[in-house]
Amino acid sequence: MLSDKGFTLIEVLVASIILFLSIATVAMAYKEYTSCRLKQVKYERIYMTALSLMSKLENKKPYNIGSESGTINGLKYSISIKKVISKRNFVIGLTKQTTGNFGEFLLTLYKVTLNISDKEFVLYLTNFEKVVKR
Repeated sequence: MLSDKGFTLIEVLVASIILFLSIATVAMAYKEYTSCRLKQVKYERIYMTALSLMSKLENKKPYNIGSESGTINGLKYSISIKKVISKRNFVIGLTKQTTGNFGEFLLTLYKVTLNISDKEFVLYLTNFEKVVKR
């Protein structure tokens, strides 16, 4: 007499395949999570470094034209500052001769290129200073 108390071979194979697919899916999801988390940590470090460098630039007015490099937050960086244009502020006068860039302030536009860990950021900063009239 045959007994119907156990699983058949096909039922065991189907259960094994389902278990294998579940384990493989969880392993791939964990691997993807780990990869994304490492990228996020890297970009957070780059972002914090960029903020630190911007703060450093804000405290260095007037800006020194040239380049600088070093290490901050464990990341290598380089800064390149170039003067784009410099003009006095625009004044509207009563005549054509008194209208133009004759104001009291000298406005300067700088192009700043930040390279942090092989990522490049381009910023534009302005500086103004009062011109002494002669």
